[in-house]
Amino acid sequence: MQNVLVIGGSGFLGNALIQSLKKMGLKSLRSFDLSPNPDPSVDSIIGDLRNTEQVLQACAGMDTVFQ
Repeated sequence: MQNVLVIGGSGFLGNALIQSLKKMGLKSLRSFDLSPNPDPSVDSIIGDLRNTEQVLQACAGMDTVFQ
């Protein structure tokens, strides 16, 4: 697990997951949500889960996706 996408990463649970993954040493973290993740070290992609193209773009290059 190297490149990780968290769908809903700016929400309460998504952000908690991202912070836990950072503590485990993961550095390549991406959040996909309607608003950016507050952590500037996280690659935030703004998008809507109902938009297939946006989801596919967010998933590009990711090894693991949490939803």
